[in-house]
Amino acid sequence: MGARIEYKNGDIVGVNGFIYISECETFSKDRKAIFKCPRCGSKKSYLIGNIKNKKTKTTSCGCLKKEYLHNKLWKENKHKYKRLYRIFQGMKSRVNGLTINSHLWKDTKFLFDNNFDLFVEWALKNGYDDTKEIHRVDNGNYSPDNCVWLTRAEHAKTHHYMKFKRMYELKDNIINDYNIGMSILAISKKYNIERNALRRYIIIK
Repeated sequence: MGARIEYKNGDIVGVNGFIYISECETFSKDRKAIFKCPRCGSKKSYLIGNIKNKKTKTTSCGCLKKEYLHNKLWKENKHKYKRLYRIFQGMKSRVNGLTINSHLWKDTKFLFDNNFDLFVEWALKNGYDDTKEIHRVDNGNYSPDNCVWLTRAEHAKTHHYMKFKRMYELKDNIINDYNIGMSILAISKKYNIERNALRRYIIIK
């Protein structure tokens, strides 16, 4: 029987590169310790013997298998998410100033970590289907806590209400700016309101 090996925090154990953190208290003869996964950095308890063994199948905390299954699933199903990808790219384009009305999005942030996989996961868990469009609840950031999926009719109705609600709140300022000669484009940029909506509103007034 070999001598007991004492490890210290940060030691690399075994051929797969697990990082030793601390030993666990156990009532069995088999020693157990907390290790950091060499792939993803998560911490988990393992039998020290399993980590040391050159023939062990413990190559990660399970993240490699998850990654493999995720990639396999994505490869088999990516054709289903073409519409979601267009929506994802559209949001980024608006926020990054690549559209004609980019000034309307100058204070908007894209908070889906620029990760399409995470966006798909969020969308599928929060009611997405091919009949729905993404809607920002308060016209703030594109973020998981500020976005919902609505049908086209619901989206149009809500968007129309929010747009004209804001114009009604600012009506005195808008009309005053227009009367002193400010252009519709300048007013649009000043109050972050679409030009066509402003044009219709001013004509009606």
